[in-house]
Amino acid sequence: MNNIIEVDNSLIQALEEKKDVLKRTVAKAATNDEFEMFMHLAKQYGLDPFQKEIFFWKYDKDPTIMTSRDGYL
Repeated sequence: MNNIIEVDNSLIQALEEKKDVLKRTVAKAATNDEFEMFMHLAKQYGLDPFQKEIFFWKYDKDPTIMTSRDGYL
């Protein structure tokens, strides 16, 4: 079975341009490495953090990256 995911290149470019905003708002508690991992997953799966399709949470020292129902569908 071949699971190919098509990713919209305009989303990837928009995420790159808004990296600073995402770091200050969506992933405030993330270290630089955690934020890069978050961005990598968002781009790889074509998920838009501004549309609440992917989230970053941090409890104590453990980061959690999670997709929403809309991001999963």
